[in-house]
Amino acid sequence: MCDIFLNKEQYKIAVIGLGYVGLPLALEFGKNNFDVIGYDIDLDRITGLKSGYDFTNEVSGEDLNKVDTVYYTSKEENLRAP
Repeated sequence: MCDIFLNKEQYKIAVIGLGYVGLPLALEFGKNNFDVIGYDIDLDRITGLKSGYDFTNEVSGEDLNKVDTVYYTSKEENLRAP
């Protein structure tokens, strides 16, 4: 059995594509206090998520608003490490 322990302060996770799979995945990482960059090419999608609205209804607005470690973006340059 192999145990993997991640130092949450050391890692940032990027989820590419915030659809039916990507958005719930990003939020699960965020609920576990990981810093997450959620990337999607659709600016309207990003605007909606930042406003607490998921048009796919995969997650509720309440879930979107309660996780504050997910940063939503449509800009590729925001995926690069500093």
